[in-house]
Amino acid sequence: MGIKDNIINLAARVGSQMDIHRNITDYNDILDSVEVGGNDYRTTLALMAKEPRALVGFAFGGDEYNKVTAKTIVDARRYFNDDKIPIYVQAEVGNCLEELGIGDGLHSYGTVYGMREEASSQVSKVNAREVFGYMLPQMNRDSVPAWDLAFFGHPAHIHRVQGIGKKMGLEGGVFLPKEVSWPKDDIQGWVRSEDAWRIREIVTRMHHIGLGWVPKNWFRSEEYMDR
Repeated sequence: MGIKDNIINLAARVGSQMDIHRNITDYNDILDSVEVGGNDYRTTLALMAKEPRALVGFAFGGDEYNKVTAKTIVDARRYFNDDKIPIYVQAEVGNCLEELGIGDGLHSYGTVYGMREEASSQVSKVNAREVFGYMLPQMNRDSVPAWDLAFFGHPAHIHRVQGIGKKMGLEGGVFLPKEVSWPKDDIQGWVRSEDAWRIREIVTRMHHIGLGWVPKNWFRSEEYMDR
C-alpha cells in the first residue's frame, strides 16, 4: 500500500471517529452550569462535587482569547474558594494571569510570540503535548496527583487536549465559559472562526491519531458522551 493510500485510509478512519460539529464547540448540553461573579460557566459534574487537584490551562491564539481563559481560571479559583490551587498553564495564558495579579502557585510553560511578525500561520511555538511534558516534573515536585485536574482553554481545542493528557496519564474535567467566542483579529489565522479552525483541526486530529498521541477512539462522539 502506497503513501497516498495510507493517507486516504487514515483520513477515512479519522472521519469515522469524529462528529466534528458535535464536539468541536458544543459542550453546553452535557455539562453543568455554574455562575461566578456574574459570569456563566459550564463544568464537569465531578469538578462541582470536589475541588480539583490543579488548574491546567492551554493557549488559543494570541492575547484575546487567552485573556478569557485567564479570567476563567481566576473565577474557578473563586468558585472552589481556594487561591492556593496550583496552576499549570501555557505561557500565553500565564502572562495574562500575571496581568490579573496571579502569582502564587503559577507555573507557565513555552515561549510566547514577541511580535506579530513572529506568529506562524502554520504552527504554534509549543504544542499541548510539550506543555504536558514540561508540566509533569513540576507536578511531581509539588506532589500533585495526575487525576482530578481541571482543564481550561477554548472549547474547540480542549477535547483534544484532554485526549493528549489522558494518553500521558493525566485526567480531569473541564471548566469553560458558557459562550463560545472566536478571536476574529487574532495573529494566528486558524483560530479566527469555526470554519478556519475546523479545517486545521481535522488535519491535526489525523496527525495525533496517526502518531498515537490520543487514546484509541478518543474522537468518537459516543465515547466522548460517556465521559
